Amino acid sequence: MLKIIYWGFIVAAGFGVLLTGSRTGLLGLVLSVGVLMLASARSGWKPAMMFTFCLVIVFYLIVRYVPEEVMGRYREGTEASTLTNATTCGSRRTTRG
Repeated sequence: MLKIIYWGFIVAAGFGVLLTGSRTGLLGLVLSVGVLMLASARSGWKPAMMFTFCLVIVFYLIVRYVPEEVMGRYREGTEASTLTNATTCGSRRTTRG
């Protein structure tokens, strides 16, 4: 029963990261998916099949529920220069009188 909860958490976490629109979260998700695929490939075909099934469910949820604006954020990459804007705002000093 606990394994089913773990597999459900993989689906929920993957969908949640993509729903937030965080590009860093997407990078972390891609890296963790790669590690999980390597680990499941070594342990047999059953975990690999379950992992593939979870990926199919996440893909369906993405297509169905993630808004186009969020998907556009992933596609724009660094063209929007949001990192530059964030570092500029973070580096401003406030003067107190």
